[in-house]
Amino acid sequence: MRHPIAAMALLLAVAPAWAQTRAGESTREPPPDPGGLSAPAVSACINKVDLDRGNRNSTYRAVAFDGQPWLGLRTLDKKLGTQRVWSRIAGTGMWWQADGTTVALRFACQLDSGGRAVKVQTEPVNMASGDRLPPHRLISGTARIAGEVPADGELRLQLLDASMPRTPKVIAEQVVRGGQAGVIPFALRLPADTALDGRPLTIEAIIAAQGLVRAALRTPRPVSEADVAAPVTLLLE
Repeated sequence: MRHPIAAMALLLAVAPAWAQTRAGESTREPPPDPGGLSAPAVSACINKVDLDRGNRNSTYRAVAFDGQPWLGLRTLDKKLGTQRVWSRIAGTGMWWQADGTTVALRFACQLDSGGRAVKVQTEPVNMASGDRLPPHRLISGTARIAGEVPADGELRLQLLDASMPRTPKVIAEQVVRGGQAGVIPFALRLPADTALDGRPLTIEAIIAAQGLVRAALRTPRPVSEADVAAPVTLLLE
């Protein structure tokens, strides 16, 4: 199954520098990217997150970082300890806690010139103090596979507009780590003004691990307004 990836100005700006390795940086090549995201750097960043961390009341069991259209990029050229940082991406996401509740978050990730994450910071969105994410809607649910999710596996989802089949437009995307018993939660964050009915919108999803596709949604899942109100279940094989 071919998983389309939209062209992204953000990555076009970053990619040329990723091909170079600067002094003080790791020369270990990352595994090949299996697709399913227009911004592979988001995957590099989320894999630096410690899923064993918790707060005073519960432990986080899954974390998601949003890709398009919520990413911001800043070019840097500085040292962080012994490593050289070339760029910083920032965006939004979500924690899922063991008790079933969710916590919206913001993340910032610093990358070296090879696209490897050097440092990742996450902060919960403090609604009580008036902090808010940009206006949005959510398509939430779970992705399910037979057996356990690989320990280093991640769920990659894209909501695509297939009006132009050769180059589908990415409306929203997300990468998720964690979950349990073959079930991974997700919450695709869409701009608030996104119209879902009357358009050829579909969700595509894969489970990726070590540069390989370990499971995939066999057929793109059509999306409508009804999916904002009710949980969506995706079965990956």
